[in-house]
Amino acid sequence: MQIPASTTLEARPARIFPRPGGVRFCTVLGRSELRYALYVPGRVGPESPCLVSIHGISRNAREHARRFASYAEPLGAVVVAPLFGRTHFPGYQRLGRGLRAVEGLDCILDDVARRTGVRTQRLHLFGHSGGGQFVHRYVMFHPQRIVRAAVSAAGWYTFPDPALPYPYGLRGAARVWGRPVEPWRLLRVPVAVFVGERDTTQQALRREPALDLQQGTDRIQRGRAWTRAMARAAGRLGLATPFPFELLPQAGHDFGEAVDRGGLVRRAMAFLFDGNEGVS
Repeated sequence: MQIPASTTLEARPARIFPRPGGVRFCTVLGRSELRYALYVPGRVGPESPCLVSIHGISRNAREHARRFASYAEPLGAVVVAPLFGRTHFPGYQRLGRGLRAVEGLDCILDDVARRTGVRTQRLHLFGHSGGGQFVHRYVMFHPQRIVRAAVSAAGWYTFPDPALPYPYGLRGAARVWGRPVEPWRLLRVPVAVFVGERDTTQQALRREPALDLQQGTDRIQRGRAWTRAMARAAGRLGLATPFPFELLPQAGHDFGEAVDRGGLVRRAMAFLFDGNEGVS
């Protein structure tokens, strides 16, 4: 089901809302299912960076926005944390089922642009757990829109293998997404993977013999396998795009624990805004 064009707010002028300095929930006009947490920094303009953070199955969008806000402020970056509700977006991790999560995010970003005046065509993208699944697949779907992406503790991955069927590989992905996959574009986007060093539990982890053989039996093995596969695929095209993998010390799978113990947000921001002195 596609989100109709009527969700756009063509008649509304761009304006700053909400006022800078706090995390607030917003709803796209006329679309009660499209909600998101928004942080607007003290200084903001059309060229301000846009950071999008995608939650896992706990759907803690407000916490994501709050955790990133203090790091986004010195960069003048807007933080957008969509809330993909269970009813309308049950399969958001794979970008499909129910309302398409890709179209939902694009509609939310249009709303952010109208509320703040910030151009949202280029994104710094982060996702944790199920959100990490969403993020790496969104990069494959919209590579031209991504500056850099960071994946945290995804349960499993779509590999850059045209011989494997989607969602394990890219065969048939064009039918699902409605557009061809362009490896030379997606493999130019730097993507980092972060996993807690204690995130070896198989709780809420998809397990299948073929999946385990391809990717590994826990999130650490699977993250390493995917970053290596991406680097190899990029190398075959003559690209030196970075796909780093980092273990988070003393952290398990929980988002808050990964932030507090493993420095997840600090590490992710350092990668997403590489070379920017505003991140320390």
